[in-house]
This record gives sequence, structure tokens and C-alpha cells, in this order.
Amino acid sequence: MYFKNPILGTFTKMFIYRNYHSEESNKLVIKMLSEVYYHQQFSKLQNICKFKAPELISYGFIKHNDDTSLNIEDRDSLFYIKMEDIDAVSLTDLNKIYSDDTVFGKCIDIQKELDRIVKCMEENNLHHNDLHKDNIMIDKNGDIVIIDFGESSDVMTVPFKEDELCKLFKNKSKGGKRTYTRKTNKRRTINRSHVKKSRKKQPRKKRKQTKQTKQTKKTRN
Repeated sequence: MYFKNPILGTFTKMFIYRNYHSEESNKLVIKMLSEVYYHQQFSKLQNICKFKAPELISYGFIKHNDDTSLNIEDRDSLFYIKMEDIDAVSLTDLNKIYSDDTVFGKCIDIQKELDRIVKCMEENNLHHNDLHKDNIMIDKNGDIVIIDFGESSDVMTVPFKEDELCKLFKNKSKGGKRTYTRKTNKRRTINRSHVKKSRKKQPRKKRKQTKQTKQTKKTRN
């Protein structure tokens, strides 16, 4: 579950799990703690690799829940991760801040920058393993923000497929219209060497010679 607090500017992820020792429950707890750990590791690389990660504010277990709207049973427990709510849009919604004729070019620039960031993270033995359009955000300054570190690890399990990020906006670009205009202009280009010149555009001397030739033929006849 996710909760936003516009007043405090926070974003909270809430996990519900059974409060007893079982293999499934233990795996979930390890995964939640792992997400916190890698969130912290990515935050340390922000200045080195030149990207942003939401500030991690607090996290922990909640044994007793007083919010009846969540419908939590007595044997259930909660784990929360509270972070800064970034004022940004996901790569999926990039067309909300850029026009249709520029969004594809902007996305390609972001894709190149992401490729550099990923290589920087790999050099520091850190892998996100879940970089897709919804986990990559662009803030109001145009900076790249990376979120959701639940699949992160020291080992690459899912390679970053940067060539798939901008396919969504390729057909929205107006580049096709510009291509059509260029083709139209090309069709209107006339090769003068294959066109008979009109009489009006002939030199005066040549027109005079042509007239004399016609008169000579008429006299002979």
C-alpha cells in the first residue's frame, strides 16, 4: 500500500505480513529490510553518479494498528518505509512536461544519461535490477530520479534495457511531417536540362536568326 501526505511532503510504502515465524513471512521481512538497505546505498551514490534518490526519512515495524480502515487482523504486523515525496513525473508521463514534437528527443537524451548512471552504479557493485519507465522519474529541474529499490542487489539479475525506454514516444514525434515536407520540395525540383526553352526566354539574336531562316524557306517555296 502507498500513502501520500501532501502537507508533510512524504510518501509511505506499507507492507502487511503475518506476525509469526514461517518461511514465507521471514522472506518478506528480509525483502523489506533489503529494500531499506539498498535505498541507503543508492542514496550514497547520488553525488558520485549524478542522479537523485528520494530522501529516506524513517522506517520500522508497527505491531499495533489503530486504523480500522486497513482491516488488519490481530496476528498481522506492518512494516513501513517513509520517504520524501519527489515533485517529478515518471518517464511514462514525460509527454506531460514536453510537447509531442520534442518529447522523443528529450527521452533519447535521458536514455543516454541513464546509460552513464547505470555504468557508474555497476562500477560501484550496485544494481537496481528493475529500471523501467515507472521507476525512472524526471523532476522539475530536469534531473533524473530513481525510485523503488526492492529488487536491488550487489549482483545483476535483470540487465538494463535502455533501448526500450523511448518507444512509447517515437510515433508522437512530428518528425514524420518534416520528412514529408522535404519530399514535397524534392518533387518540385525541375531539371532544366530536359525541358525545351520557350521562345520568350531565347536570346534576341537567336530569335532574329530563326525569323530570317523562316523567311528564306518561304522565298524558296
